Amino acid sequence: MDWPDCDVEHPAPYSDGNTYVTNHGDRANSNFVPCEGPTRFDRHYHVLQGYGIIQPNTYSPDGATTYVTTLPDDAGCSVFAVEVTTGDILWKRCDLGEQAMAGSVDVDGDGNLFLTTETGVHSLGPGGSTRWSTSITDASEVPRAYGVKLTGDGHVATQYADGVVYLLDRGDGTVLAEYDVAAELGYVAPEATNVPVSVLPDYVIDRLMRFYRFASEDELEEGVGAIMGASGALVANTVAIGDDTLFAVGGGPDQKTGALVALAIGEGPSLSLAWTAHLPAGTGSSPALSRDGRRLAIGDGADEIHFFDVEACAANDDADEEASVCAPTWRYTYSGGPLRGTVAMDDDHDVYFWSMGPDRAAEAWRIRDAGDHAEEVWVADYGEDAMITSVLTVLENVVYVDLGEIVPEAEIGDFTIPIETTNWATALDRETGEILHQVEVPDDSLTELQMAPDGSLFLTCLPVLTAITFDEKAPDPIGGLQRFVPVP
Repeated sequence: MDWPDCDVEHPAPYSDGNTYVTNHGDRANSNFVPCEGPTRFDRHYHVLQGYGIIQPNTYSPDGATTYVTTLPDDAGCSVFAVEVTTGDILWKRCDLGEQAMAGSVDVDGDGNLFLTTETGVHSLGPGGSTRWSTSITDASEVPRAYGVKLTGDGHVATQYADGVVYLLDRGDGTVLAEYDVAAELGYVAPEATNVPVSVLPDYVIDRLMRFYRFASEDELEEGVGAIMGASGALVANTVAIGDDTLFAVGGGPDQKTGALVALAIGEGPSLSLAWTAHLPAGTGSSPALSRDGRRLAIGDGADEIHFFDVEACAANDDADEEASVCAPTWRYTYSGGPLRGTVAMDDDHDVYFWSMGPDRAAEAWRIRDAGDHAEEVWVADYGEDAMITSVLTVLENVVYVDLGEIVPEAEIGDFTIPIETTNWATALDRETGEILHQVEVPDDSLTELQMAPDGSLFLTCLPVLTAITFDEKAPDPIGGLQRFVPVP
C-alpha cells in the first residue's frame, strides 16, 4: 500500500522531508511528526534479532536506508545500516566502541552520519567509512554519551556522562567549545540505583546475562539499576537544541536534586549558562522542546511534568527573580512514578506522556497548556494490567506506542516484575487516546514506534520486562528491529 509523502521541514544542516532525522524525531526532541500516519498496519520483517536496541533508528535523506545502534555482539559490532524495503544489512561497524547503543545516529543533509561511543564522537560517510573520529576523555565512572544533535550553525553537539557539553566541527571533528557542568555549577551526579539482582531467580539472571552479554553479575547489577532508576552519571539523556540554546538534563546541586540546564550557543562558537531549573534527582527524561522553540516540557524523577516558557526564562520574566534560575509556568502531578523516557509535544504545545509505575491511575495522558496550569485533554486507562513501555510518537492523527499486558508478580520500588507479558505495537487516536489498531510483538520496548519517510513503521527493542519475567518457561527476549507496513 502506497502512503502519501510526508515532507517535514527541518532546520539545516538536517535534510528537509525526513520524518525522523535524529533521536526523538528532530533536534528539539519534540517526538511530533506533522503528518498523518497509518492507523492500520501489519508485520513485514524482523531483523537484528538477538540485538538489544535502546534508541530509535534514523534514516538517510532519501529514506532508503535506516541506521541502528545496538548492544555490541561478540565481535563488537554495534552500528548497522539496513535497507528499508528489504531489511538487508548493507554494512556494519564493529570497531567504534561498546556504548554506541546509548544514542541514535544523526544524519545531515549530505547523508553523513554522526554518533557517540565511550571512546569519542564519530562521523561516517553514507557507506559506513570513517570521515573522522574525535577522542573524548570522560572522567565519570560510567563513561558514555547519549548521542548527538546538530545545531543551527552546523556544529555537532553532545554531552558525556561526566557532564561536559561539547560543540564539534561537523567537517573534521575539531572540538570548538565545551562547558563543564560539574566544574562551572558544582553539580553532582545522583546516587546510582542499587538493585540486588541476587534476589532474582537463577533462570532470570541467566536470561539477562545471555541477552545483554554482561561479563559479571556486578555489571548486571549496574545495568539493571540504570534501567530501573539512575545510572550514577551526571547526564540523564539526550540534549535538545533550539535556535541558539542547548538544553541538557542530569545531576544538580546535590544527589537528591537534578537539574535542567540551558546553555546559550554564542558566536565563535561558545557555550555559556543561560538558566537552570531544579528537578527531583533521577529523571531519565530528555527535555522535549516544541518545534518552534517556544516551550519546553520535561518529566522529573518523581511524578510531575514541568512546563517552561523558554522566552520568559531567557528574558527573566518567569516567576523566579534570579536571572540564572527559571521557574516552570506550571507543573502537572500524576500518579505513576518517574518517567523512563521523554514526553512528546505537538505544534499546539500539547504534551503527551505515559506512566509505567505500579501505582499508575492511567497509562497515557494528553495535557494542554492553559496559561498558569495544565488542562487534561484526555487520560487513557487501558485496563488493570495494561502498561505502556515506550516513548509516545505523535502524528497529526495518531499516537504510536508499545502497549503491553504486564501481569505483576512483584514490585521493586517504582518497577514492576511480571509473571506474564504480552505486547502490541499500537496506534492510538490522537484526539481521544482510544486504541485504533494493534499488532502483537514478541517483546516490550523502551524506545519508539515511529514512521519512516515512506509511511512504514519501525520499532526498535531493548526488552526489559520480557527478560525479567518470573516464569522459567518464558521464551528468551528477541530484541531487534521490526518493520510494519500500512494496510487498508
